[in-house]
This record gives sequence, structure tokens and C-alpha cells, in this order.
Amino acid sequence: MQSCASVRDMIVPGKRAGHAHLGGIAHRIASPRLELELWMADLDVGAGATRDCARLLSTDERARAEQFRYIRDRRRFIVARGALRTLLADYLNVAPASIAFSYAPHGKPFVATDAVPLYFNLSHSAERAIFAISRHYPLGTDIEFLQRDIDWRGLAARFFSPGERAALEKLPAADRQCAFFSCWTRKEAAVKAVGGGLSLPLSKCEVCTSTPANDPVSISMHGKILSVQEVDVGPDCVAAVALQMEAAADATAR
Repeated sequence: MQSCASVRDMIVPGKRAGHAHLGGIAHRIASPRLELELWMADLDVGAGATRDCARLLSTDERARAEQFRYIRDRRRFIVARGALRTLLADYLNVAPASIAFSYAPHGKPFVATDAVPLYFNLSHSAERAIFAISRHYPLGTDIEFLQRDIDWRGLAARFFSPGERAALEKLPAADRQCAFFSCWTRKEAAVKAVGGGLSLPLSKCEVCTSTPANDPVSISMHGKILSVQEVDVGPDCVAAVALQMEAAADATAR
């Protein structure tokens, strides 16, 4: 197991989501694979940009937004969903507000009216969001803000494999929290790629090995072969993406 990947500026200059609604919130970042594109968004935006994003949401998305107790969390949800709609609209050549989502049994969204498969996934933590989009493979992604006050040791004890826990303990104490999040994002991305939700046993899914952090790891989960890889997103977050290397036969596997 490696600690977090080295920090690089991975923003591709000049490439932003095309719709004016987004106001440059999302930027495409370098992808570790040719089969997908990755986008990042800053969710800490002003009231005007938040209203622009809210106008793109469906009735049920607005209802979900209203359920958040804190204004900050409501804003983050609205901007993340608005950014997702804007990005997908560029791929589908439709208006962002016209996109209709359906949901797989464990809550993973897919485009209900998309005749040609478009696989996508999003994750956000604190004020950062990541979006993964592919025409080729079902996928999952996860991002985690590093400065979070959580019981990461307890989570590692519950959800890491024996090999992963042993590798974590071998690291210098100062590196363990970052390494935990690096491994955790890989697990979350893998689970989301197969759409299994929390029903999948994370402790049986070994995604962190002695290979370099940026190298892909091939694993088997629920009969699916996944390629899981860390994504360099800067100094304050870690992220990962997982591709299901054989496309599912039906759209709900997205």
C-alpha cells in the first residue's frame, strides 16, 4: 500500500463544460485511461450560480435538496447535480433540464432516455466534486476530503482486508490517515462501478496492494472484472475511479 499520490496540476487549460449555466464551475482533468473523461467542480459558489444550478434540477431533485438541514449541504447538492446535468447535456446534445434520470436498485442514477449507453458517476466531499463519464464501460468514482474528523482506524478495522490492514500498519504513523483515504476511495469506486451499494462486503474486496498508487489494480467483484485506479486531484483530496471492464447487458448496471 502506498500513501497518497504526489500532487500535480492536472487541470487541462481551456476545457470547460460548454453550457453557460455552469459558469466555469467544472473543469476537465487528466484521465488515467482513454476510455473515460474526468471532471472536477468547486461547489463553493455564490448565490447566483447556485440559483442557476437549481433551475436545472427536476422536481424530485429540488425536493431532495430541501431535505438537507444545513444551507451549506443543500448548496453542495444543488451545485453537484446542476454540474452533472450540464456535463451530461454536452455529451447528449440536449438541454440540461430535460435530462430524466432513473435509479438502479441501490440508488445509482442513469439516463432514462439515453438510446446509446452513457455511463457516469459522481462523488463529492466538502467543496470538491468529481464526475466520471464513459461511452464504453460502467464505472464508479469516489473523492474524499482529507481533513475530516472521522474514526478512520475503526473503519479500516471493519472494512479493510487483513492484507490492507497489515499494509496500513507498516506505514509511518503520519502517513496512515492519508493512505486510509486512498484505499477507501478505491473501495467506494469499485462498489459504485458494480452498483451494489452497501450490500457488497468491502473487507472481501482487496484494492490496495504494494503496487504504486497511480497504477491500476484488477479485481473481481460480484462476477465483474474491475480496473481500479487512483486519480491525482490535488493536495487536499484523494480520489479513485473504477471501470467494469465488460459492459453490462442492461442499463440498470450503469
